[in-house]
Amino acid sequence: MPIVLVWAWLARAPWPSRERWGHVAIVGILLHGFYLGGVFVSIAWGLPAGLSALIVGAQPLLTAALVGKLTGEKVSARQWLGLALGFAGVAAVLWEKLGFEGVPLVAVWPSVVGLLGITFGTLYQQRRGGGIHLATGGAIQYAAVLAALIPIMLAFETMAIDWAPPLVFAMVWLVLVLSVGAVSLLMLIARRKAAAKTASLFYM
Repeated sequence: MPIVLVWAWLARAPWPSRERWGHVAIVGILLHGFYLGGVFVSIAWGLPAGLSALIVGAQPLLTAALVGKLTGEKVSARQWLGLALGFAGVAAVLWEKLGFEGVPLVAVWPSVVGLLGITFGTLYQQRRGGGIHLATGGAIQYAAVLAALIPIMLAFETMAIDWAPPLVFAMVWLVLVLSVGAVSLLMLIARRKAAAKTASLFYM
């Protein structure tokens, strides 16, 4: 969160009205809490990273299946074909890393929750979160998910951190590249494209 606050200060980014803070917070909880949190919990519980990636890789297909009922957006047969080919490509790349043997079923469900989180988070962002600066919107999102996860952290975590080099590298990657970079890019694309088109870029 400090990174986006500095970004907001340097950019002199406007803050949204208080009436819109709730909508931004919901997007943050769905994307950063349910999506990213669900994936990491699955992996911590023994789900191979490749299998978790394949589950959340169904997000464009789920989005395309829902947009018609939720937004009235139509998905053409050509788009469906492209989405199916994209998912098949993800499966082909990950196939040797899936590792189904010995995977506890309970480890699958957090990734399914993550799939629902990124799907509904993206759809909600398109309907309610437009026109908000990425920096100030990101700060609200991170504050909301932090408040939501603190009770869970206190209940289940030891609060001890071993700052080994692999952990530091992973944290830098997750914070800068994934949470700030990739999610901000997703927010930016969601403003400019329809839901199905936004979801199709997920495979890139």
